[in-house]
Amino acid sequence: MIRIITFKERSMMKKYTIGEFGKLTGTSARTLQYYDEIGLLKAERTAASHRSYKEEDFATLQKIISLKFLGFSLDETAKYLRNENWDMRDSLVFQRNMMKKKREQLDDSIRLLNLAIEQIDHNHKLDPQVFTSIINSVQMEEEHKDWMKSHWPEEFVEQLYDRVKEDQEEYEKK
Repeated sequence: MIRIITFKERSMMKKYTIGEFGKLTGTSARTLQYYDEIGLLKAERTAASHRSYKEEDFATLQKIISLKFLGFSLDETAKYLRNENWDMRDSLVFQRNMMKKKREQLDDSIRLLNLAIEQIDHNHKLDPQVFTSIINSVQMEEEHKDWMKSHWPEEFVEQLYDRVKEDQEEYEKK
């Protein structure tokens, strides 16, 4: 009996060389080799021992790149990838939420940088304490917020941070 292969089955059988996969994803061959060596993105091997990638490897690499952007270590990324309880949707929702949190942190840092630029424009110099504020904001804000939540109701802390953000935005408009 002859079995007809569907388009979906045929596309799932598509294999990519390391060069093709790298070109399509914008990832260097050396990075792909390294991810293979450490077991993060295992490539299949051809009969000639060349690396070969499958369609599903695109999703895995997308997760790796997103988590790397979010500041996850490769060890943390490996643990995340081993979580078999998450389907693709859960994974994308998690990544989206983490990206939103990262965007909020970046927005806060940008606000402080704008404040520093404004101070330079008005005073022609920048007080070293402003640098300290920028550094602490970038490094410590979430830790400080978590500490405050352990001592006061979360709603109070969120309102406080929202008010500080509103005050800062109002000050920047002046």
